[in-house]
Amino acid sequence: MTEKESTLGPIVNIIQSSLRAVGIPATLNPIPQTQYGDRQLVKGDLPFAVNDQEKPIGVDAGYAVQLFFVTKDKGGLNNMVNYSSPIVDDLWAKARVEPDVAKRTEMLGQIQDKLAADIAWLPVVEYKTQWAYSDKLKGMRWYPDNSIRYFDLSVQ
Repeated sequence: MTEKESTLGPIVNIIQSSLRAVGIPATLNPIPQTQYGDRQLVKGDLPFAVNDQEKPIGVDAGYAVQLFFVTKDKGGLNNMVNYSSPIVDDLWAKARVEPDVAKRTEMLGQIQDKLAADIAWLPVVEYKTQWAYSDKLKGMRWYPDNSIRYFDLSVQ
């Protein structure tokens, strides 16, 4: 994304160089975020993309699987990489209604193993959450979804 050149540029240059080193020619084509959103989320026609924005807002492996990897016609919500696996779909269909937490966790682990084996999504970099704020602002707390809870805040 052209707006993210300062943060994503160094990362994609390393990826490009590494791919070329093993004989895979890769051409960088930064596009504006609006075009990226349309192509990734609506058209689903990007064969390879680097994205630093996707994360589930709920801290649950099942939600993340349904959000990003379950086939759309099987209940997937935002499968922007067009991933499709009958194994993942079937395990998710069972896990989503499994009342036993240990069994659900085991099924979600199997799903994660399948996703890793298929390289459905390749995490490359994890950013540390950083916020700039005044010492006069009280109540800043970290939550797993990296979102600010404005009701926690007060000025002193």
